Amino acid sequence: MTYTVELSKEAKKEFEKLPLAVQGRMLPKIKALADNPHPPGAVALAGRKDSYRIRDGDYRALYTIHDDIVLVYVFRVEHRKDGYRGL
Repeated sequence: MTYTVELSKEAKKEFEKLPLAVQGRMLPKIKALADNPHPPGAVALAGRKDSYRIRDGDYRALYTIHDDIVLVYVFRVEHRKDGYRGL
């Protein structure tokens, strides 16, 4: 089953602010969530139902999985020092 991957408005802005080299590495990982929302290395976030993170070096993409509507919703894409604030 292929999921739809959607980025929040905030996540899109954060992604666009990343260095181009990081964008080039993160984009394929985010797109790959459509085929496998639980890739190797994905970690569940404590205290948040159906929320996970994938990483590339010091950068993280935080997302939720909505199996009922076949959607992966990326809500943050940030440096690891900033990625968990306000959760």
